[in-house]
Amino acid sequence: MVKILGPEEIVFDSTIDRCGGKDIPDLPARAFRDADGKVQLIATHLFFKEGKPNYTTGRRMIGDTLDSVKHDCNIIMNSDKDPDPSKFNDREWLASTYTLDGKTIYALVHMEYHGEEHPGQCPSGDREKCVNTSITLAISTDKGRTYSHATAPDHLVATLPYPYEPDAGPSAISCPSNIIYNPKDG
Repeated sequence: MVKILGPEEIVFDSTIDRCGGKDIPDLPARAFRDADGKVQLIATHLFFKEGKPNYTTGRRMIGDTLDSVKHDCNIIMNSDKDPDPSKFNDREWLASTYTLDGKTIYALVHMEYHGEEHPGQCPSGDREKCVNTSITLAISTDKGRTYSHATAPDHLVATLPYPYEPDAGPSAISCPSNIIYNPKDG
């Protein structure tokens, strides 16, 4: 049972707070406190160009508390849009963050390979037949200002055991949840 403890609060209004185009959060928000004591809220988004999804990019909201975070238009991570499906490096959404010290932040990344966007990778042109998703890892070493990953495909965390096959239908391991620390794990 959910008990509401206060009034509804708008944290991000895309009609006012967006950073150009259709700046729309596309994954659940995740928050952490950085080494400077600031709260960072990440809800990676999809950017539209000419009415269709163009790429994903990461931005953050930052403030002293969750009540005071403001949308920061600086890019913290861009998608590489790599046409090689074996690299697991096409469209990426920062999904789950984790830090022990607020300086180094680890992030699980939702990665979608869109064969229909790459010549020769989707003969039918049917998006639903040519999507393959995986989970990768990104790291920030500057308190969450920017994120990068190892050279692809060394950043791969989880995927299905089958390689991408054009027009074979969607395959997915996607949308990672929270990263939890248990001191008993070492």
